[in-house]
Amino acid sequence: MARSMFWIAWSRGALQILTFATTLLVARILAPADYGVMAIATFFTATAGTLAEMGVDAGIGTKGGKSKHHRMLLQDGAAAVFGRKWDQTGLASR
Repeated sequence: MARSMFWIAWSRGALQILTFATTLLVARILAPADYGVMAIATFFTATAGTLAEMGVDAGIGTKGGKSKHHRMLLQDGAAAVFGRKWDQTGLASR
């Protein structure tokens, strides 16, 4: 178990260092305005990835077996992230 935790921590640390180095390289190459556009795109991509890892995408699409409270939490989360409320059919409504 300790060995697994070490490798997970090491790999995440190495990934953070690589990401930081890549960010510095891209910042040197791009103009400030272009770097800002890339930063915004990276933010939305990371947010979508985080939501996918949390299982929100599966939870919003499927309602079977979920309590009413759980569905309401998913709907509120979707409204906060996407700016819209999900109706009973699972379709987005404003």
